[in-house]
Amino acid sequence: MKAYSDDLREKVLKALHNKQSAKDVAIRFDVGISWVYKISKRFRDTGSYKALPRSGRPRKLSVEDINKISEMVKINPSLTLDEIKERGKFTASRTTIHRALQKLEYTHKKNTFCNGTKPCRRETKTD
Repeated sequence: MKAYSDDLREKVLKALHNKQSAKDVAIRFDVGISWVYKISKRFRDTGSYKALPRSGRPRKLSVEDINKISEMVKINPSLTLDEIKERGKFTASRTTIHRALQKLEYTHKKNTFCNGTKPCRRETKTD
């Protein structure tokens, strides 16, 4: 869920300052009453009504890393995940690299019988 805009936060605080009830403000601006209480308390305690930064762990692959992977695969489409990880000196797991390739919409099917050295053709039986 996205954070409410600073403009809406400011309007809510002004309405509360003008002695409107929290319930009326929540109905007027179509927000939850608990959020009205929360933003009011944060403003009283800290003097700020800005949204708090989003939490979460940082990404394992930066935008530059993903661009590097894309360039590596464009140059040599037969690279394996381990080769991409080794050549790019990435600390991310093979699974993370695989997911990045999926987001880039790269697919890769290896033919295990020919080991990628020559085009394989199925031999057809002649009766």
